[in-house]
Amino acid sequence: MSQPTQVKNELDHQKRHVELHAALDELVADYLMQHRGISLRETSVMDLMQWSSQQTKQLTHKRGGEQ
Repeated sequence: MSQPTQVKNELDHQKRHVELHAALDELVADYLMQHRGISLRETSVMDLMQWSSQQTKQLTHKRGGEQ
């Protein structure tokens, strides 16, 4: 028996949030590796978003936090 469309859409939406949360964890970890000594209390979401956007244009570091 198939699920009603609304329930399926809600499950798909929740699944997407799980994927996004995992990606956000990875992004924040990468940011913190590149900004050693800075805690999340010392930065803003805007700082993270600007850094992330810049990384899509040109990486400023090697994979794994290497300089």
